Amino acid sequence: MDKLCLIHNPAAGRGQAGEQIEWSRNFAATYPGAELQLTERPGHAEELAGRAAAERCDLVVVVGGDGTVHEVVNGLMAVGEKPEDRPVLGIYPLGTANDLAHGLGFTSGPEAALQRVMRGRLRAIDIGRITSGDGMSRTFCFSAGIGFLGAAAAESFRIRRVQGTLLYLLASFRALRLFESKTPWQIKLGNGRKIERMMMALSVNNVSRSGGRALTPGALVDDGLFDLLLVDYVRRVKRPWLLVQAWTGRHLAMPEVNLAWSNRLEIRADEYLPVHVDGEPFPYPAGNGTHLTIELLPQALPVLV
Repeated sequence: MDKLCLIHNPAAGRGQAGEQIEWSRNFAATYPGAELQLTERPGHAEELAGRAAAERCDLVVVVGGDGTVHEVVNGLMAVGEKPEDRPVLGIYPLGTANDLAHGLGFTSGPEAALQRVMRGRLRAIDIGRITSGDGMSRTFCFSAGIGFLGAAAAESFRIRRVQGTLLYLLASFRALRLFESKTPWQIKLGNGRKIERMMMALSVNNVSRSGGRALTPGALVDDGLFDLLLVDYVRRVKRPWLLVQAWTGRHLAMPEVNLAWSNRLEIRADEYLPVHVDGEPFPYPAGNGTHLTIELLPQALPVLV
């Protein structure tokens, strides 16, 4: 690979990625044709990735967390129609949860990251695309969450001074108090199956983990299917127990929790449902309720693993 673009977000992981800037500088200095770019604001990584792809960069390495990877993936997916039209993606995960890196089986640490970039093998991963009824669209690489999960993701951005598991736990308990779905959801899967009932949450996953929790064990990033976690309406008094079960990996034993699989789904509701994509809020226009389409793009992006 002749041309490499290194995108480093110093603010990732609540600032811990800033401690690894020297790694990026050293790598860029020793790799012929490498260019190091530091992000300066939200959305900047997406701009840099899109520019790198348009300039026919061979490899884009992102140093940051899931949010930074999400931006870079959106920048890369905006260019070209086929996987071979896009740069290869390399990842040095330095975020709070690193759910995509976990799903890809990455070993942590700077030396492991260097080995992946220099000697890793290519693995083409599935990418999701979510589109609102008015045409607003984003891609995601490991998870989209609707309802309670979208509300919890939004709360995580309002909490300061904590990170990791504690951050997601606090955000989840806040969302339990604030979020309440009042109308039935209508969900149509790619095989024509229809689901209509009162619900609390829907997680659309490419990997087993989302927000540090193993919500859909067995999910694979390249099998051509979303693993869907459907959570029916849960009475308020029982919701803390649902969280405990989810954090300990026993949620699938609850009668309100079900799994399904699909490469496409459509969600409608007569109310606005909060949504996250890869942990980032998806602020689609409220309009007259919720109308979302989610489709899987099979093995759409090559990644070094």
